[in-house]
Amino acid sequence: MVKVGLRKPNLKTSLKARTTGRAKRAVKRAIIPGYGKKGMGWIKNPKKAAYNAVYSRTTVGVGDVARAVAKSGARSSASRTSSITVSSHEITPLAKPEQKSLTREITSVDRANKALLLCFLLGWSGAHRAYARMWGSFFLYLFTFGLFGFGWLFDIVTLLMRRSELRRLGDSDQTQQQAPCSVDSTFDRNVADSGNWEQRGDGEAAARLELQRKNRAYMEENGIDVEMFTEEKVAADALRTIESVCPCMLRFDRGMSEEEPSISFCSPTKTGKMPKNVVEARIYHQDVKLLMDSHGFELPEYGDSINVMISYLADGRINKVDIHGFHNGRSVSVSIRRRSDDLVMTSAGTIGETGAWQSLCPGADPSAGDLFRALTKEVERIY
Repeated sequence: MVKVGLRKPNLKTSLKARTTGRAKRAVKRAIIPGYGKKGMGWIKNPKKAAYNAVYSRTTVGVGDVARAVAKSGARSSASRTSSITVSSHEITPLAKPEQKSLTREITSVDRANKALLLCFLLGWSGAHRAYARMWGSFFLYLFTFGLFGFGWLFDIVTLLMRRSELRRLGDSDQTQQQAPCSVDSTFDRNVADSGNWEQRGDGEAAARLELQRKNRAYMEENGIDVEMFTEEKVAADALRTIESVCPCMLRFDRGMSEEEPSISFCSPTKTGKMPKNVVEARIYHQDVKLLMDSHGFELPEYGDSINVMISYLADGRINKVDIHGFHNGRSVSVSIRRRSDDLVMTSAGTIGETGAWQSLCPGADPSAGDLFRALTKEVERIY
């Protein structure tokens, strides 16, 4: 039966989802194909997806209330500032309200310390949000005792992480155009319209291309033959390394040689020196089949996949290789590193049901032979 009404907030679950849960999801997205993509829930577990879709529409959480208040405050602010004043000399244009959050308003260590002190002493009243000039959420905190204490505690964690981030960045002010790296504020969920996101995506793509052009030119000036790093070389090196070091991982390959690798030239070090790994390359393949359902719609069925990441030295030799294979809900990863003139398997593991990486040889400093035997046994068990 689907619940109706107010969702009870759970601070422990909320904090876990934004700390350890976020890290686990990042690992799964890198290893498990299709994980976290929109619409995957309807394919993997339609019953649960349908329940969640109805549940989110028949219940209201604390965050929904906060966003509603923030939106109403933004609309009232926009209505006050959107009037056009016409005189014989100037015209005041429409003013667009900016989205506020603790991470954007706290731009220095000094401000973070003051806000943190207010949050510790008077956080239940929203004094720290008043200091950040977030008036909508300030009044909400004032009349709900800091969102019943949960918002108060959450803001303490947010401010602690924001202060740590600013210290790490050398107390440099963060502009609102920079995306904050700390925990997202509960009240910072309203994103810009699709047009702005598209413009931002185009700008980021152009910046990446320009950075690659500069890195490539820097390496050419320092005598590195950048022309040798081709797609053919990456594909051949990936297959040859797997065949020679861990041939059992070829079980996950369903057409990797047909894929187009991505090649990225690394930036110089902070001191302006040539990095040890000059090129990072990646080749990925996933077996996808389109199946017809009972209603005549084509649905993708995701099968085996393999992901190979290679780091190259300046002379074109491989320095390290990381391989991830996925089959039937199970994944296996292998790390290969250069030891003098040889490439040696240094670790092998799998992702458990909890999302944590588990070594196939948990003992201290296992040999390459032990890792090879354990990896072969695990791949055979999966298949």
